[in-house]
Amino acid sequence: MGIGSSKLIPVNTPLTSFSGDIVEPLGEISLPVSLGTYPQRATKFIKFLVVDSPSAYNMILGRPSLNMFRAVASTYHLKIKFPTPDGVGEEIGDRRQARECYANTLKNPGNTPRLKAEKQKRMPQTTPGKHQEQTPHRESTTKSPEEKKRRKIEQERMEAIEEVKMIEFFGDPSKAVKIGTSLDSSFERNLTDFLREHSDVFAWEASDMQGVSPEIMVHKLNVHPEARPVKQKKRAFGVDRNRIIKEEVEKLLKINYIRPVQYPEWLANVVLVPKNNGKWRMCIDFTDLNRACPKDSFPLPRIDAMIDSTSGCELMSFLDAFQGYNQIRLAPEDQEKTSFVTEQGTYCYTVMPFGLKNAGATYQRLVNSMFQKQIGKNMEVYIDDMLVKSQKKEHHINDLTECFEILKSLV
Repeated sequence: MGIGSSKLIPVNTPLTSFSGDIVEPLGEISLPVSLGTYPQRATKFIKFLVVDSPSAYNMILGRPSLNMFRAVASTYHLKIKFPTPDGVGEEIGDRRQARECYANTLKNPGNTPRLKAEKQKRMPQTTPGKHQEQTPHRESTTKSPEEKKRRKIEQERMEAIEEVKMIEFFGDPSKAVKIGTSLDSSFERNLTDFLREHSDVFAWEASDMQGVSPEIMVHKLNVHPEARPVKQKKRAFGVDRNRIIKEEVEKLLKINYIRPVQYPEWLANVVLVPKNNGKWRMCIDFTDLNRACPKDSFPLPRIDAMIDSTSGCELMSFLDAFQGYNQIRLAPEDQEKTSFVTEQGTYCYTVMPFGLKNAGATYQRLVNSMFQKQIGKNMEVYIDDMLVKSQKKEHHINDLTECFEILKSLV
């Protein structure tokens, strides 16, 4: 973060882990923390204890910090909500990153070093420009074997679990998949040939997808019959953001995900959400529509249980459904309820858009029915994220074949 150690305030209180081990903090520092997205954003100054200890997480917010934001956390939804002057703010967890952190911990159970409690109190010693801690057991200029091992583990945890490389299809760089570099040459060749043979399963752009047959799955809103339709007041955007919205609308029209609509009873606004790559994602504010829909109680899988089920697998392949939600058609009678307004006009979705209250449950119901014989045996599926797993490496291509054949039969 570029903050020098001189900014740390000395702390004499050690931290005690659940196992009873003690970690001595390097110091305390107050930093501004912002949660949410504009305008539902809140910023507070939080006191952090800085520790020199390897961890899958860069920062942990405790109960005092959450209380300062008056935040309510839901571990099930990986989300916290908190009040702001402009409404309720949300901070949504990164599901993929959470899985990676958890998987890394499971893969390296012995890579969490602990600092043992010392009977003698550590005496701080200050030198110009640097704060060091010295114990009676070793010189500050010499690293013990445990210290060297800990530093090595820290370095290993910063590296990727496994390096990957791109495999192009038909010499086209835009059509490629990633495979691990640790595969032996014979299996890598067989896997590459298999993937090229089944290249029709992969979608590189929206036109490659025909969508799920309505006979298999259709999303219905089931709006409460007594609910009063809501037309949101149109929001104003700047020139640059209107240009982004226009481009996105034109793209959605071209692939028939939306259509023009007249005299809609329900009308929502566009919301632009920043992506990690600096670009913008166009979403629709379905708050009012979602409030009028009953909750679909179809259960979503527990991520931690799914990760635990992969223990002992020699090989795994991760698949991400391309624009998964948009492959399910929206019931014709419900399409105009998803209407939204832009500078160019009013439109409604013909496919299930992201942001609807029960979209995740509908998609999970679809994949559960598709892969009912594979889930738990050689597959795990969480909404549009799929994992093909094999206890033995030599079975992996057969397991992938099962998955691909089901995907081909879907359209």
